[in-house]
Amino acid sequence: MSVARPSATDANFRDDRPQWSARTAANGWPAQERRLSYGGVELTMPTGLVRLYPEMRAVKLSGQQAATLAVLIACAGKPCDRKRIAAAMPPGFRPPQLGQIGVVISNIRRKLGPHRVSTGAGGWWLEDLVGFGDLNESGTFSYGELRLDVARRRVWLSGQQPVMRLGWQEFLVLQTLMEARGTPRDRNFIWQAMPTRIRPQKASAIGVIVHRLRQRVGRDLIVTGGGGWRLAGPPTPDRVIAHASNEFVLDPAACSVHLADRPAPIRLSPQQAATLRILIEARGEPLRGAQVFERLPDALRPNNPVAVGTAISRLRKKLGPDRIGVSRQGWRLT
Repeated sequence: MSVARPSATDANFRDDRPQWSARTAANGWPAQERRLSYGGVELTMPTGLVRLYPEMRAVKLSGQQAATLAVLIACAGKPCDRKRIAAAMPPGFRPPQLGQIGVVISNIRRKLGPHRVSTGAGGWWLEDLVGFGDLNESGTFSYGELRLDVARRRVWLSGQQPVMRLGWQEFLVLQTLMEARGTPRDRNFIWQAMPTRIRPQKASAIGVIVHRLRQRVGRDLIVTGGGGWRLAGPPTPDRVIAHASNEFVLDPAACSVHLADRPAPIRLSPQQAATLRILIEARGEPLRGAQVFERLPDALRPNNPVAVGTAISRLRKKLGPDRIGVSRQGWRLT
């Protein structure tokens, strides 16, 4: 899967790689430069330069490490054992013993980050940290009328011109909205989803970035409501379908809940809507704070499991304390 590549002039891109001469084809390494990428890891062959996304950081691998990483990239998230890795490596970089493959991968994990390379019974594999699950073969992500070229940070409307290139902040905000697929995202959610080196100093500046996006793609395509912003387009069924539990009907996309005894919907924050959805899907089973905390999306989690009680306390005030029961086993819908 292709990912966006910042140019040498892009701001906030840290290049901490040492200088290193290119390998020749004598070791079985391709002499012509080409790039391999998967899950936010882009390897340039034959230089061994790796660029990491969304951190936008460059690191340098040895020839043997680069050859090993190339095999993991080719496996595209599927486990790859020692024998398969060694067989796919160029002969000049293949270690003399299979057991040394593990040492090479340990060094790769140290440079890229242990969260990027996972290990299990089937071997090692790269984790996909980019998150564009609906990319087509051309590396384009689509939602509604919008088309986003992830590799080049270009956006356009379906069947229309011109194609517009986005800045990094605009691209990352639009990426978050497209991944939400019609679910509102507030400024804090978007701000926390952006890499630290790229996001503005304060979450309040997200509104300015959204304003710039609207000027470029059209005001009608970015809708305000539900406690944040969302993209106009076809809803994703599993996110906007109503979840009913006795007198509850929750609309996660609009962050609102309908009660049988109240004429108007009750507005919820994204965190409250996600918490209520977890309680609804538990179907009356009591849940402790730690269980709710684990099921909440990362960006909507409070600082710790104990703080879940605060979110549920606010829910009880909005919905009525008789609708959410409390016991030693936890909280449940009554």
